[in-house]
Amino acid sequence: MSTHKPLRAGLIGLGSMGRNHARVLHGLEGVELVAVADPVADPGSAPAGVPLVRSVAELAAAGIDYAVVACPTALHEEVALDLAGRGIHALIEKPLAPSVRSAETIGRAWSRRPTPSRWPRPCSRRPRTGPRSAWPPVGP
Repeated sequence: MSTHKPLRAGLIGLGSMGRNHARVLHGLEGVELVAVADPVADPGSAPAGVPLVRSVAELAAAGIDYAVVACPTALHEEVALDLAGRGIHALIEKPLAPSVRSAETIGRAWSRRPTPSRWPRPCSRRPRTGPRSAWPPVGP
């Protein structure tokens, strides 16, 4: 058993990818899914025992260490800038943004913060093999 405090995760969005992230986060050892934010989700759609809040501000107030952003892509810029401004770590689901301009805005916001941010890169479904040092970098 670990003596470390669990990471307090928040999830933004309960669409199909959000529900998958909720399932994974809820089952990860060393991670506590603290709350889920979705302004239009049915209250019963959050995992059992996990509060559903309606905004990033409410999610931040729950004391999260990081957030997984799985809301519609059109909202990624607004949500990412809000999280960066609050100093909350983020993993942003792909695609990062609906446009190059929006992606550059997100990148600039995170480059000014000491808080790390990551977003998945498109990749094949084959598992990665070989030494970790040979894997492509992730994030900005």
